[in-house]
Amino acid sequence: MKEKYIATGKVNFVFRDFPLSSHPGAYPAALATECVREQAGDEGFYAMHDKIFGNQTILSADGPTMATSLADLAEEIGVDRTAYNDCVNSEKYKEEVLADLNDGAELGVTGTPSFIINGQTLVGAQPFEAFAQIIEAELAK
Repeated sequence: MKEKYIATGKVNFVFRDFPLSSHPGAYPAALATECVREQAGDEGFYAMHDKIFGNQTILSADGPTMATSLADLAEEIGVDRTAYNDCVNSEKYKEEVLADLNDGAELGVTGTPSFIINGQTLVGAQPFEAFAQIIEAELAK
């Protein structure tokens, strides 16, 4: 996807937060990634995203343990821990995260991962071919 469509400028990839209320670690994880983005840009955001997915068990920990573990991951990426903690504790990006959640719900998203490609929804982990079929049809229009 990245090589064929995103890097070539054929597709604009936008990642939106969709923290499910049924998952207590989802909202803290969303805040964490946004606070990392503040210091380390999109590259840091995706690095934090990958670290969280590689360490999903921390999202099941109690609140203080989860917060410390997320801060540890953020620090591994190279962000300033104090500034990161201030950002998370103030819930600086709460409105942004909730706006993403509401936008997704309005588009009919009910779970993750979900993808909207020019108004067409693709739900779940899908093979490259599923994306390519929709993208190629849209590019041909």
